[in-house]
Formats: sequence, structure tokens, C-alpha cells
Amino acid sequence: MTERKNKNWLVKLFLIDAILIIIYIFVLFSPFGLILWEIAFIFAIINIFGIVWAIRRIIGVKKERITKYRNYFVIFTLIVLIGFNIFAIIPFFYVNPLGTQFESAFKEELGENYYESIPEKYRDRLKAPGSFFGLKGLGYFFNPSVSVKQDLPYGSSEYEKYDKYEDTSIVENNKPCLIFIHGGGSVAASSENSFYCRFACNYFASLGFVAFSVEFTPTNVETFPRAVKDVRTALAHIKANAGNYNIDSTKITIMGGSFGGHMATLSAYTGFQEDSWWRANGGDFTKEELEVACIVDLYGTVNPIIPWELNHFLTRTTVIKFNGSPYDSPEKLDLYNRHISKNYVSADLPPTLIIHGVIDGMVSIEESRDLQKALKDVGAPHIYLEVPFGQHAFDIVPGTPGNQLTFYFVPRFVLSVLYG
Repeated sequence: MTERKNKNWLVKLFLIDAILIIIYIFVLFSPFGLILWEIAFIFAIINIFGIVWAIRRIIGVKKERITKYRNYFVIFTLIVLIGFNIFAIIPFFYVNPLGTQFESAFKEELGENYYESIPEKYRDRLKAPGSFFGLKGLGYFFNPSVSVKQDLPYGSSEYEKYDKYEDTSIVENNKPCLIFIHGGGSVAASSENSFYCRFACNYFASLGFVAFSVEFTPTNVETFPRAVKDVRTALAHIKANAGNYNIDSTKITIMGGSFGGHMATLSAYTGFQEDSWWRANGGDFTKEELEVACIVDLYGTVNPIIPWELNHFLTRTTVIKFNGSPYDSPEKLDLYNRHISKNYVSADLPPTLIIHGVIDGMVSIEESRDLQKALKDVGAPHIYLEVPFGQHAFDIVPGTPGNQLTFYFVPRFVLSVLYG
């Protein structure tokens, strides 16, 4: 039988691919592993070519059509590629079981018929019940009917501004309102350049909301409590101008992810309690000026002490936010404690939805568990959901498993609270 020319460069190419995949998995479980499991299926599709090549080569070796030059590299590559492809599709198999589990949590907190309490016009725009991974709604992220008015001021500084999103094809009076607070550790991303801010606001605008993406002073420009003061100011400003924006001031939701989750919970909770320290340092607003109907916290950095105890990855950014560590002085520790969301919980808070990924290497899930325990201890209304495959920002890529689950349940929670 004629011996085929051995393609040694392919052996080396796919060996390098296998090594890169191992590095990919290592990074995935590190603090830098943002959404890598969510998008792994993209690379899994590419890996199919490597799997087919490796299998054909091994079969060829067995039939002695080619030489056995470094055949063990080929077998190693095949094992890695197949293993990665199985790993990559695991989140997709989680969607339906998790959806059923989350649905049970919703019914337990909101009532068996919570979905029927949502007005029909909103139900028509939502994904159908049980379609946790349905395609309906995917177009909302890119809806061309959504009009965006940028850089509307709510204060005098260059950072005190927000963008307003509204679907001009939905002509209704007194629409519900979503106030979205961006993440980025407070020193990196902003609502202006964050595609996730645009996608999230586009989605809610397509459901019939007026959505606002709020900017605030970065903490590397001015430390805490300035960022919280800005968010509280923006909230009060939007409520005061509800008539001009065609929104119902009694149906306002504040939502954020990561640092935005911290700002959302802290701004709402402190406003609801009318805490004297915050009135002196975070804007002199009344409870009525800051009151919201519900809060959505996605993997929020809600307890800045926890990184010093469990996850030192975020200590650098917390030093920037507070201009020092909590151990520098009693005054600094007090400032940290003023910014812990759980310190302001009470039984009469508006409902809170918390969603966090179990393998979040950037913001420890213990931060959300800590807040959930505090809410439970005082009897505050809340729903707490954990995503087993969820890394930090698991919800930001449209169409991926975490994104589909998030934008199935968050709108249902908000609309049920607003209209239930």
C-alpha cells in the first residue's frame, strides 16, 4: 500500500490548539474568566475540524497508510478537543432545568399566578412561558425602532448625564421606567461605550419601558460616596421629570450588574431608609424622591469588605474607590461599612431580584449570598437565583444560555412587581 506524505505541520498546529484550549480552561476558572464558558461553543464549532482530522489520522495509522510520527500528539489533541466540546455545550443543557427551578422560585415568592397578573400587552412581548431558550426577544437587543437621546444632563458635571431609550413604535402614556447602572468596577466602563448597557436598555424599551442608562463620576476621579450620590441624584431627577419623559413615577425599577448592582441596591436601600449620613453625604433627598418599585442586582459588588476576606482580586479597585483599605483607620472602616448594601435592609423594602453565577471568579458569590441572608433574616421580599455555570457577566452576550435565562426572568419579575 502506498504511504502518504506525513503532514507534520498539522500535527504541530493541532497540538498548539490543544495547549491553547487548556490555557483557555485555566483562564475560565480564574478571576479573568469573563463569559468564557458562555462563548466556548463558538470555539467548539471550530474544533470539529480538528476532531475530524485527528480521527482520520488515527484511522490512517491503524491501516498503515501513513507513518506513526508523533501519533501520541494526535491522540492527546483528540482527547482535549472532544473534552472541550463536551464542556462547551454543558450550559445549554442547564437552561431548561434551571428555568424550571427559577420558575418555582418565582411562584413561591410572587404567587402561582404571577404571570397572569402581568397586563396582556406586556405578556404579548415577552417570551412564551417555558420558552427559556426561545428566539423571541433576541431581536429586541437590536431593535431599530428604539430611539436614543444621549447625554441628557441630571447635574452640572461632565459625568452627570444619562441616555434615554424609548421604542417609538409603542405609543402609550405613563410607561414603566428602567434605570440601568453600568458596571466596570467604577473605574473602567461607562454607559457611553458599553454595548451591554445599550442591549439591556434596548430590550426593555422594546417591551414598552422608557429606559435610562446612567453615567456617574468614576471613583478614580472622585472616591466614594460621590458615585452613589450621582446615582441617587439621577434617580431623583428622573422621578421629578416623569411627566416630561412619559413615565409613571410609581413604576420605576433600578437595575445594575457588578458595580452597577452595588449602586442599584445601595442607592435604593439608603433612599428608602432616609439614612441621615446619606442625606448629608449622598444628596439631601427624601424617601419619596428616591423610592423605587423594585431592584434588580446582577452579581453585584454589594459588600466591599468581602474581597479583603475571600477574593483579593478586587482589593486594588476597592482601594481606589475608598482611597485606602478598611484597615487603615476606624474612619476608613466606617466608610466601608456605609457602603455595604445589607446594612440598610428592612422588611418594608421593595422587592429585590438577585442573580449570581456560582463560578464567578471576579465578584465572589458570597457577596450575593450575604445580601440574600440579610434580606431573608428581616423578611424583606426578594428572589435569589444562582447560575451553576455562571461566570462574571454571564448575561451580556445576546443568545447565550445565561443571557437567555436572565432576559426571560428579569422582565417577568419587574412586570409582576409593577402590575401584580
